[in-house]
Amino acid sequence: MTVSIEMVAPGLVGVWIDHKLNTVVLFTMIGFTIGITAAIWHLVKMTRDDEPDSPDSSSKTTRRDAEVDEIDGEGKL
Repeated sequence: MTVSIEMVAPGLVGVWIDHKLNTVVLFTMIGFTIGITAAIWHLVKMTRDDEPDSPDSSSKTTRRDAEVDEIDGEGKL
């Protein structure tokens, strides 16, 4: 939901500015360009955070690791 709002909201603000300034589609295009760029950046960041081999997630405990630790207390099956 956040990504869709990031994508659409700047474009709608651009439409509103275009109506106020009586411009054709200048600010609409700028708004949607900013929105799409922000949404793609956010999606890339979200997918990198989910990758198990990424440098950012090396210190994170995975869900399976946590479940194994609960089973025997040492992480061994």
